[in-house]
Amino acid sequence: MSTITFLFIQVSNFISNIKFRIGIILLLSAQITSAQNVLFSEVQKKDNKNIKFEILGKVEGHYLVYKNIARTHFLSTYDAQMQLMETNVLDFLPENLFDIDFIRYPDYFIVLYQYQKNKRVFCNAAKVDIHGKLKQPISILNFTDIGFFANQKIFKTVFSEDKQQILVFKKNVKNDIIFLEAKLYNTAFSLMDSVFQQYGFNARNDNFTDCSIDNLGNLYLIKESTAFNGDNINSLELFQHRFNQIGFINMPIDLTGYFVTGSCLKVDNINKKILINAFYLSEKQDIAEGLFSVVIEPENFVIEKSFFNLFSEDIKKSLQSERYKNNNQQIILSENILLKKNGSFILMAEDNYKESVYNNNQFNNSNYYDPSSGYASNDYYLYNQNYNNYRSYNSFNNSNALRYYYKDIVMVGIGEDLQMEWVNQIKKNQVDVEQDNFLSFTTINLGTQIQYLFIDKDPQHEIISIHGLFSDGSVNRYPALKSRQLGYEFMPRLAKQVGSKELVMPYIYMGKIGFAKIIF
Repeated sequence: MSTITFLFIQVSNFISNIKFRIGIILLLSAQITSAQNVLFSEVQKKDNKNIKFEILGKVEGHYLVYKNIARTHFLSTYDAQMQLMETNVLDFLPENLFDIDFIRYPDYFIVLYQYQKNKRVFCNAAKVDIHGKLKQPISILNFTDIGFFANQKIFKTVFSEDKQQILVFKKNVKNDIIFLEAKLYNTAFSLMDSVFQQYGFNARNDNFTDCSIDNLGNLYLIKESTAFNGDNINSLELFQHRFNQIGFINMPIDLTGYFVTGSCLKVDNINKKILINAFYLSEKQDIAEGLFSVVIEPENFVIEKSFFNLFSEDIKKSLQSERYKNNNQQIILSENILLKKNGSFILMAEDNYKESVYNNNQFNNSNYYDPSSGYASNDYYLYNQNYNNYRSYNSFNNSNALRYYYKDIVMVGIGEDLQMEWVNQIKKNQVDVEQDNFLSFTTINLGTQIQYLFIDKDPQHEIISIHGLFSDGSVNRYPALKSRQLGYEFMPRLAKQVGSKELVMPYIYMGKIGFAKIIF
């Protein structure tokens, strides 16, 4: 054997060895990335499937869960191993409250709740420690008198991204006039700003969205208008109230002749911008043709840039379902938009709809976009229930059976110039009857990737399927997470990220609700 041949063989072996080691490292890295540690709480006797609950998050190293059992309000505290430490009654909350929201801080949380006493509806705020005890007296943020048949949910409460601004917002319509009222508080519940203004309003064709607030205390909302009742939206106006200024200012958003199915406003506090997204379509189309995006510079209140991104036929099909043949409720949710520091963003959309099953006949639920739906009086309050943060488990005693469908997830990457950089999708097909708590998905932001968790089922175990979305739009499927034994049913849609690599997810076992911490 020549020296040259021997050296060639040595070099080849060396390269093969390096490739083998790199392969082993990559395999181990993939296993480590996708490995999870799951800690289960023990189910409690009183925590049956009819309770209402919300996972509050992590406070002082403990995991807090609010529970409403037979109209009594509890705060359960779990340790790092998800062992129940204590359950305390929130005795300051009235039995008959009908709306509740929570704002979590490192060592306490704020409860915002609404209830009715006689003919008056109150919106109160309470600051509470991890033991469920008040840290200061309860504050009344707003109240109003209502008629006997009026909708109880009068106020909408929102807070800024930095959690330093708390907004109580009310919309009231009377005799073709809409009254907009907002009160802004700090975390000590001191009134910082307020605004009250009225506009002409056509209840059949106009809709004012709920308010959003930036970290500076400025308020934003959108007026959506249609040409005829039930049509797609052909006009958008952005309203702004600047902190400690009088009234609102407004400007039109040019749709260049297109229609949209519903607008979504997102506050970008990092870049100090306002972002509006909507699916757009031509007048005669039944499904979205693409994504319309516009960026507003709020200081001078001017449109900085806008763009219409046309979807491919494959994406149109992924966003289309049987429901869209009869209506056009393709709505973007604010929580499904992930902002980046450079002004780009990722948008997520899920194909979901429901059908009523009556006398063995199926028909699409008429839950399409209609601003006047549910209001027959000329004196009523407007409240968009789609934005209610109160998460509760649906009971099984529906008088009419409903079949729920949750299908593909579509992810769209939009660049700084608002042009579409990539599109990807995660295929799934989930169906259930009478409740949808086990359907849809949740996400956890791990910094380098966004992981999507949703339920798949096999004959032996319930499987949590895990997919990772990376910044370039690529998707990686990881080994599934299986329940440790039969009988555990997870509810990803009601999960909450509580740490940089921690997620708390509710589950049902033998008819009782428990909570599992998943560590990534």
